[in-house]
Amino acid sequence: MRAAYGLLVLLLWAVFAAVWRQSLIGDPDIWWHITTGSWIWQHGAFPTTDPFSHSFAGAPWIAKEWLSQLLFYAGFTAAGWNGIMLVTAAAMALAAGALYWALSQYLSPLYAAAASTLGMALAGPALTARPHLLTLALAVIWTHQLLSASWKGRAPHLGLLILLVVWANLHAAFTLGIVIAAFAFLDFVERNRMARPGELVKWLVFIVLCPLVSLIHPYGWQAILSTWTVAGSNETVALIQEWQPFSAQDGVMQEAAMLIFIFVALTNGFRLGLARTLMLLFLLHMFLTHVRFVFLFFTLLPVIVAPEIARQFPRLSLDTWRMQRRDALESRLIASFRPLAVLLVAGLAVVAFLQALVLSTQPPAKVALSGALSFVKTRGISGNVFNHYNFGGPLIFNGIPTFIDGRTDRLFLGGFANTFMSGPATDWQLTEALRKYKIGWTLLPPGDARVASLNRMRGWQRVYSDKYAVIHVPRGTTLR
Repeated sequence: MRAAYGLLVLLLWAVFAAVWRQSLIGDPDIWWHITTGSWIWQHGAFPTTDPFSHSFAGAPWIAKEWLSQLLFYAGFTAAGWNGIMLVTAAAMALAAGALYWALSQYLSPLYAAAASTLGMALAGPALTARPHLLTLALAVIWTHQLLSASWKGRAPHLGLLILLVVWANLHAAFTLGIVIAAFAFLDFVERNRMARPGELVKWLVFIVLCPLVSLIHPYGWQAILSTWTVAGSNETVALIQEWQPFSAQDGVMQEAAMLIFIFVALTNGFRLGLARTLMLLFLLHMFLTHVRFVFLFFTLLPVIVAPEIARQFPRLSLDTWRMQRRDALESRLIASFRPLAVLLVAGLAVVAFLQALVLSTQPPAKVALSGALSFVKTRGISGNVFNHYNFGGPLIFNGIPTFIDGRTDRLFLGGFANTFMSGPATDWQLTEALRKYKIGWTLLPPGDARVASLNRMRGWQRVYSDKYAVIHVPRGTTLR
């Protein structure tokens, strides 16, 4: 029964990804991640300076998420955007399956399936084709294994450190895995005090090894430093939507879920130990401070509380379910498990085949900018571009050096992003910027205030516009 529910969860999320494939590849950053993977593969090396912009060309930059970028590049090389979605769908299904597997260690299969599905659904705003999605299954398994070891009074197996190494090479948020390990250690100490000195020593060794093994990375310590350069003093954090604080107006379902959880916990006397409470509050703080961490909060919350829910509310637990007599439906499902499992696995195979080779998958037109970029190529427009921040990914993908793009972890700092994410504010300042950076053409969305400024400038002319992009070139520019 547990296996059947697990296969059903996998199939459910694979189908969800296939149905909603267009929106899942709507983030412009995926374009430069693919191109970075291509650069690494073609050069057989890891970049240490920026190869993709003209404004910061040659400035220090690292492809810290190189493994994710190679996976996306492999998917795109194999099947175009269908391949990107195949990688994305696999990551989502594996994350949902891992969450179900973790919860089904404590809760009955039905409740585990419902909780895992709800957790993934609430994390939905962050489920996009980006490197962080490829780490979600690892984060769930890592957290479950550490907290499970603590629950059982044991130290974690050193083999788990392999997960952290893979996580470190997939996405910069692996440092949260080290923090999670520290909370799990605190949970062990809270539960066992000094009663298990041998296991306590093993835990200390494990904690010390966590940051050390994360150095198994092409960029070594720079990978750890990237966490702080992204979320710490980085000036662009205040400018990028996914780094903004959580807004209840934008996340109605997430707010409702949190309020319902608090209400149910308080009215039913639910108790959680100190370490797990601190861990939960830490993840909640990360989510409320930066809305992008919704994908970790709602998927790890069930993992943290599941053992205590099973202990304090036995009717929801796996042990109680095991002792109950199987009803007619469950008996029939158990009796026909093998053909049912074959059917579910076949369903997964069919979804994978359709996603890879049959379904038509293309990024949204407002992101792809196909019309504008085709105009640039066919009319022979050249020179340095002055582009909108969100247009950077498609430009890089098309081999056009950017003015600004989504790689703001180390680039476009020193006041550059503050000035050019939506400015300069005046016509004179914009004119000076265009002169300073030797701009040969501009690519901006129609609603951008700088489009109106360019329309007023005597030295510039508007040569292309559609619903998503406007192009200006200096007057007198010869177009094919």
